[in-house]
Formats: sequence, C-alpha cells, structure tokens
Amino acid sequence: MKSLLVLILVSAAALVTPPSWASNSGAGEDHFWVVLEESTSSDANPEPVSHSGDGSAPFRDYRFVAACGTSHSDRIPECVQTWMCPPGQMYWHLQGLEHGSNRWVTLGGRCSPSGEVPDSPAATPAEVTPAIVLRALRRMGLPEVQARTQPEGTTLVNFDTIFYADASTQTRNVTLLGRPVTIEATPSEFTWHHGDGTSRTTTTAGAPYPAKDVVHRYARATGAGEQLRPRVDVTYTARFRVADGPWREIGETVTISGPPGALGVTEATPALTGASTG
Repeated sequence: MKSLLVLILVSAAALVTPPSWASNSGAGEDHFWVVLEESTSSDANPEPVSHSGDGSAPFRDYRFVAACGTSHSDRIPECVQTWMCPPGQMYWHLQGLEHGSNRWVTLGGRCSPSGEVPDSPAATPAEVTPAIVLRALRRMGLPEVQARTQPEGTTLVNFDTIFYADASTQTRNVTLLGRPVTIEATPSEFTWHHGDGTSRTTTTAGAPYPAKDVVHRYARATGAGEQLRPRVDVTYTARFRVADGPWREIGETVTISGPPGALGVTEATPALTGASTG
C-alpha cells in the first residue's frame, strides 16, 4: 500500500531548530519547507507480501539501514526523515531482499532510539510450488524424440511396420526463488502419428525387431515421389525436490512433438524362384 507524507514547517511557529542544510532566504523572514516521501508501506514491521497465484513470498530476507550517514550532502530527503523523528531517535529504512535477483528493495521505515537498530521482520522462506517448477520446465524445454521404423525408409502394404523411439528420463538442476531444485521428467505416453492420417497412443516406447510392441499396417502404397511423415509425440510426467527434501509430483504433464520422418510405402511384387521340375 503506497502512502504520501507531506510535512510543512513555518519557522515562526516551529518548536524545533531547523536542520543545518536548510538555507535562510533572509534575516527576519519566515522560512517554508515542504518535504515529500513516497514509500510502499507505512507499517514499521510489514508482513511479507505474497505473489498472487503461487503463494511464495517475494522477499527472502529483511534489514534496516540507517537513513543518514556521515555526509548529508547527497541524502537530504532521507535526513529530513531523521529530523522528523522524536529527539534522541533516528530514521531507519526497512529493506527486503528479492528472491532470484538479490536486489534490496525499500519497503518503508521507522524511528528508533539512536544507536539501536530496529528488529527486522522474520523472513519467510519462499515456497517452490509445482506451478513454478512447471513454468521453469516448459521454459527450459525437453528433447524431441525421433520416431524410428523397421523397415527404415520404405515399408510394404499390409506388413507389420515396427515403430519405436529412444526416450529416457530427463533430469534438470535449476535454482528457483534462490533455492536448488532438481526436476525429473519421465516419458509416460507416446502418441504415434503414422503419417497416413491414423495415430495410436501407448505407454511404451516400443523396441526394434524382433520385438513387435508397437506396429502399424499401411493400407495403400504411396505414389511416385510421395513420402509419409511419421512422428511421435512424447508426454512427460514430472516430479521435483527442493535441495534434499522429499520428491513432489508436479501434477500436470508436458508433451513434446517429435520431428517428422520420411517413409515410403510400396506393394510387394510376386516373383517365381527355384528350378522347374517339369
């Protein structure tokens, strides 16, 4: 919540001595100062603010920083705040350390007896949620998987064409909200697009001959110069852990479309073989 503080002082009615940096406009004249301060919060001990949607705190640490140093030449607005404090007290800025960027952001401030640093709010550890991890995984991406066939390049009509793919569990190590996170993405579904308008979904990646885990029979031959574009889309199920904590399921899946291949389909031509016995 933003607040705007306006301080107007007239020397004739002032009950305190003006600060040393205030210049006089002339002897015997009234002096007029206007001080403006805009801050994100007027609370001396604000609670950490949550990001909408993921429940994580934007600040992982807090500190108080004295408004005035040994030289006031470049810090006049801040020292005005110290002058505003009761006698014997000074003004301190409350700052929060953002997750990820490691940038200190001024949140507000308070007066405190000189020489005493105010107590900072308790830092709230950020929660790395499944939604945050899912966004990171999609941003990093997962590998495309090539659909392989046997026979390769050209197959036959009404013949068991074998489909398979080399897919494995993918591991990613990232830093999210300032914390180390390990992500494991495991292939859980394979959608085979045969190139002839048909498709099939399996839970296995198939295997080369002699296995026939995933096969397809083409009903017609391709024309001269025509090739089909078979491919496989791999759906990954993912889990993650923060540091050495327990594994947690992300819940949603990530599907990666594989690159199209090239496959021709032809008809077998009968041929006589062997010697005549007539």
